Amino acid sequence: MRTAARFDLKTPARLIGYLVLGGLGSVALLVPLAGVLSYLAVPFYPVLLGWFLYGGLLAVTRHLRMARIYLFANLGILVATLIASAASLIRIAVSAQQPDTALTAPLYLALVLVGLGVGSAFGARRRRPTAQSH
Repeated sequence: MRTAARFDLKTPARLIGYLVLGGLGSVALLVPLAGVLSYLAVPFYPVLLGWFLYGGLLAVTRHLRMARIYLFANLGILVATLIASAASLIRIAVSAQQPDTALTAPLYLALVLVGLGVGSAFGARRRRPTAQSH
């Protein structure tokens, strides 16, 4: 892992962007964890804090492959959360009753974890675009 040789103006913007995306991803993962595990989710809080802070470290160190995995993993979590939210809203609009949380909470957690896995895999397999010289 190489460190930044110089501090340019893009570093603060990258740091803020990674921390915002990491914070949103951490909260989007924390909600279904707490919904399914209740108080047993407390040991995962430091892990999610570490996940959030790892984004800031990646923004400063510029480890491109891990940054790509981190970004796509967070995007996968957020997309899965949006899908689950849209499905819940559609379900409420159609049947006009609240979904049974004993059934939907584990499904929500599973969907978010699948989003995390798919996003991580996509970020790991995606290659950096190469500059072609003519």
